[in-house]
Amino acid sequence: MRYSLVTVALIVAYAATVSADEVINSQTLCRSVRTIFDAAEPDLTKVRAVAVAIDREFRLLDRENAVHARPQIYARMNDKGKQSTSAAVTVRCEEHPSDTLKNITATVYKGIEAIGDAMRVNE
Repeated sequence: MRYSLVTVALIVAYAATVSADEVINSQTLCRSVRTIFDAAEPDLTKVRAVAVAIDREFRLLDRENAVHARPQIYARMNDKGKQSTSAAVTVRCEEHPSDTLKNITATVYKGIEAIGDAMRVNE
């Protein structure tokens, strides 16, 4: 029984890591994103890949908004705003490890949009 628990723990630990060959995209699980950011020395190539995937999703959401005559939230942000918003996605991933970057990015985008609507900056 003891060896079974150790085996299960090793399998879970292995599954939670991001392999060197894993492609980071909108379908990447948040568990993998957190593994990258929580490393003692995060791999900057993987960090950039996560940032690019998040940026791509925000731009797609902006395009969807434009189609529906809604303001483009991400396009109006400066670089620091985009960086902070992307960081918010990675932090939210910590709370939802089985979710995808795509879903978490959409959730953050909708939250920013709702705040903008409430403060009347999206009119």
